[in-house]
Amino acid sequence: MRRSSGRATPAFSLALFALMLGCILWLTALGAGLYGRLTESRAANEQTRAALGSLVTRVRAGDTAGAVRLDSGPEGDMLVLTDPDTGYEFRIYLAEGWLMEQFCAADAATDPAAAQPLAQAREFTAQWVSPSLLRLTVDGDTAEAALRSAEGGAA
Repeated sequence: MRRSSGRATPAFSLALFALMLGCILWLTALGAGLYGRLTESRAANEQTRAALGSLVTRVRAGDTAGAVRLDSGPEGDMLVLTDPDTGYEFRIYLAEGWLMEQFCAADAATDPAAAQPLAQAREFTAQWVSPSLLRLTVDGDTAEAALRSAEGGAA
């Protein structure tokens, strides 16, 4: 009869090493996947915030009496910023999954093919909270622009 000396056999040691190596590889793959999803989410959030910041800046730059209005665009709300001196306007709206910006004459038709994409977006809404406060929402993120002009917008 053979007695155990209390030492692990080489096969058991190799199996334990393989198990630990497998756990380390699995945890590494799990961490890499989580990091990739976090990075994608962060990039999308930064893109949305940049688009909102651009919109608020554009609204504040065009803050003159009667220059900011809301209209209907191809896929929902359309923000229209008119330059009273030139008769041209910026139109910001959602089309084919993109937040678009079109610079055109006030009497021109809205044409997504003639517009510049600002950011990918699934949703865009613009609404007057009060006659001098405009709320803009892109993909669930919201920003508000306070207009200083007495008649900046219509309620």
